[in-house]
Amino acid sequence: MKIKLLSITVLMFFITSFLAMNISAEVKIGVLAKRGAEKCLKKWLPTADYLSEAIG
Repeated sequence: MKIKLLSITVLMFFITSFLAMNISAEVKIGVLAKRGAEKCLKKWLPTADYLSEAIG
């Protein structure tokens, strides 16, 4: 029983450590430009600017 608890604890430690290392300050968003790049940028650029300011 103690070995099983220890194994689970060690596993959780490694999982959380791995997840913490993969956190990035860069966030990428994608938009499907069905009506062309110009209209897409006109519509989504303000949202991207807002998110950039909000996230930092």
